[in-house]
Amino acid sequence: MISFRGPIETQLRRRARRPIVASVTALLAAAGGLSACATQSNDATLAYVPGAPSSAPSLAPRAQLTSPTRASATEGVAAAGAGPAAPSAMAFRAANYVDFRMDVDRLDALGLRSLKETREAHERLGAHDPQKLAEGWMAYAALVAADTPQFVEAVRKELRRSSRDRVLKNITEKPRYLSNLAGAGDAYQSVLRTAASDAHKMAAVGEKFRSRSYELQETSWGVKPTADQQQRLKKVRTLAQTRRPSAAPVFPAKRGLQGAQLASAGDDWSAIWASANASKSKTYELSGARAQPVMDQVLILAAQHMLGASDGAYADQTQQLLRNDKTRQCFNWAKLHLDQCIAATRAPYEEAYCLGRHGLDDIAGCVGWVVAGVEAGHGS
Repeated sequence: MISFRGPIETQLRRRARRPIVASVTALLAAAGGLSACATQSNDATLAYVPGAPSSAPSLAPRAQLTSPTRASATEGVAAAGAGPAAPSAMAFRAANYVDFRMDVDRLDALGLRSLKETREAHERLGAHDPQKLAEGWMAYAALVAADTPQFVEAVRKELRRSSRDRVLKNITEKPRYLSNLAGAGDAYQSVLRTAASDAHKMAAVGEKFRSRSYELQETSWGVKPTADQQQRLKKVRTLAQTRRPSAAPVFPAKRGLQGAQLASAGDDWSAIWASANASKSKTYELSGARAQPVMDQVLILAAQHMLGASDGAYADQTQQLLRNDKTRQCFNWAKLHLDQCIAATRAPYEEAYCLGRHGLDDIAGCVGWVVAGVEAGHGS
């Protein structure tokens, strides 16, 4: 079981030369003027470029990526022949979450040995719009489900029994329709396994950052006062508003269904990105009643992806399904608490703590809360 709260936070406060800003009450008071809501996503002209160490997105701008082409919902994937010419809508949105995982890889390699590395860590974590990140997690989970052979075969069987239009109609009218298919349980396990594994890895990197904050109290630069918090917060908010996801893979159609072969898309997209923390023999359970609607939404999104119905006439429905209040609020609170914590810091060692506690631990909670035994962060 992951626990993101414990004696380490108390110890840091006790040992710190200056009070660490960790409690929500203190943060709210210290960060007056910061918005209580996450920044709203908007159109952008910048993008993150793959190629930095550990496959992390670069902080350099590049030309705007093209969004997936919108095909008529009546065309279907089968008519696409060798596959779509551009990433599917689901893959395009999932790239936002995959980019965050790539940044976690980069941060795992950082030793926080200088102020420059601390600032890079803040920019990487702060430059993710929480709404896009929440929708990206939902979209990626849908691709994981769509990459589960048993679920794919169950959907294919439904198509043999009926028509594509009828299956889509059932999906629209019966929220539990897909969850009752024979392969749904396997898709659940795939999604829950990936969520638990990702959450473990993010929390582990968060622990490294918090532990490093102890060590930085013994360095001259780690305790040197800083006074540019508001400027840095403004910079990361701009980055969050203007960033574009890295290029998403194109999944070819397979036997009439849109594919989602994540393993073939590279390590960054693989569902076993953090496989060391996952057990294929373990049965994962939903965390409670609030997790079931999320999984229902994920399966519908997966089926829409496979049927080529994420755009066109179904675009509005897909957008609604990508939004889950519990998940969205969790990512929003994580970003808010990170901003508030950074605003109240007075030295780099405190920044390291904030990044670990709110930039990584809280996000781990947002990713893993659907899995029983994974404790969410402030978003719970």
